[in-house]
Amino acid sequence: MQDRLDHRRQCPPSDLVSIGGTYYILYRSRSHPTVVEVHQLAARIRILDEGPLVASHPHLEGRRR
Repeated sequence: MQDRLDHRRQCPPSDLVSIGGTYYILYRSRSHPTVVEVHQLAARIRILDEGPLVASHPHLEGRRR
């Protein structure tokens, strides 16, 4: 099992969530602001919206990538 860091982020209408200074886009069917759950793994960022996975991105090192 991989170590992971779980936290919550407020999701603005732009559907861009900042994690460690890097912005990740969400692919959701609704556009109103909500709180998403973030699972930060060593190699991937997983973002869930009230349960379902809405985004999975490679973890990018550095800021503003």
